[in-house]
Amino acid sequence: MKVAERCATLDILSGGRLHVGFGKGGTEQEAGTFGYRKADLGPMIDEAMRLVPRFWTEDIVEHRGEFIDVPPREIHPKPLQVPHPPLYQACTHTDTLNDAGRRGIGALVLGFGGPDQVAEKNRVYRRAFAGRDPAEQVGSRPTEHLAALCPAIVLEDGPEARRLGIRGQRFFMESIGHWGSNGATPLPDPASWVEAGDTVTDGSSVVEASIGSEAVRVDLSDPAMALRNPNHGYGTPEDCLSYVKRLIEAGADEIMFLCQMGTVPQQAQLETIRNIADHVIPRLRTETAHHPIE
Repeated sequence: MKVAERCATLDILSGGRLHVGFGKGGTEQEAGTFGYRKADLGPMIDEAMRLVPRFWTEDIVEHRGEFIDVPPREIHPKPLQVPHPPLYQACTHTDTLNDAGRRGIGALVLGFGGPDQVAEKNRVYRRAFAGRDPAEQVGSRPTEHLAALCPAIVLEDGPEARRLGIRGQRFFMESIGHWGSNGATPLPDPASWVEAGDTVTDGSSVVEASIGSEAVRVDLSDPAMALRNPNHGYGTPEDCLSYVKRLIEAGADEIMFLCQMGTVPQQAQLETIRNIADHVIPRLRTETAHHPIE
């Protein structure tokens, strides 16, 4: 009930701009905060995501479920959007993409593997959505929408943007590796990293991590990481624009930019946000139709 109330309040305060996503988290660190194991959360989330939109659309809600019991309750406020905000599910592997499609809700996917990986996720999701049973719809309206995460550091100085982006990405992935292994792998130590030219690498470093059930691998010794960054929006506004277009061609309806990775200075994040707002989004709006970019 509290989740439904808070989301409805945020929808009102934002003027009806809220989108709501459900997910079980990427590591046991997140699930364990509430005393659960990640492997046990699937059916709990399924029950919760079907219950929350009822609070938004029904005057009185009563529910007796496997995990949640709610006596008859009138929930206020109701969201501004009618019948309710669009619903999404965080998807890191084929099973959850199929779940989101069958439930008739949007899919939030990672983009660390690049456009080819996004295209494959898009195929799985669209196929499941097209074949869904209306009786399995979560919420009161279908939302066919695939949003892809795009790591982005966008500066006038392209090489510096790539250097900061690669460094931040390494910190992000090594941190996930630490928490995903319940601390078996060490936390990242940026002070120990050796920088050479525009790369952040010791010449042979390969960083691997699992985010949810999705394996991510980056070879920091690959010169392409510093020169082209084919799978990320690092570089100048033109570099970022070119990469985002590839994600859209792969099937993404929406791009979610990620710049707040560890080790990235605040000024670089602020400049990234300004450059995306001033140079990337306006170009996309004129050159690519019907694709909301955030």
